[in-house]
Amino acid sequence: MKLRLRRRTVWTIAIAVAAVAVVSLLVLVGLGLLVLPGENPAPYTVKELVVTILQGTTSSGQGWFGSSPQNYTYPAFPSTFAPGSTFLFRWTFSNFDSSSHNITSVTAGGPFSVVSVSPGLPNTVPRGADAAKLAITIQVPDQAGGSGVVMLTINAVS
Repeated sequence: MKLRLRRRTVWTIAIAVAAVAVVSLLVLVGLGLLVLPGENPAPYTVKELVVTILQGTTSSGQGWFGSSPQNYTYPAFPSTFAPGSTFLFRWTFSNFDSSSHNITSVTAGGPFSVVSVSPGLPNTVPRGADAAKLAITIQVPDQAGGSGVVMLTINAVS
């Protein structure tokens, strides 16, 4: 009789432990903290992209490459991306000055990062250039279900 009770107790404990494990796994999946194989994690949302240009001014007081900061929203943003993926931002601008200027760096505020810039830097922008372009590849954070604003800083010198 005692042996039967012990077996029954062992089985009851085993079933209870298994039930707690299954419920815990379901809660972790529901919260997005555990991703099942083949399941895509919740996307990361980029709400807006803001470009701040560290630049001088023309003789009329205008920024060499226009106003700063420049906010980019609709129609490109908000946009969703797979966590940890990259996207391409094409910045089109003009040099309003009568002199050439160099763009020396492009950086992104955390948790974003700049992966590459094309054409490479430093990049000389001739005086009066209209519709100059930089293709900036930006990496999105690994955070599933997160959201944020990309803060780009472009450094320009004479």
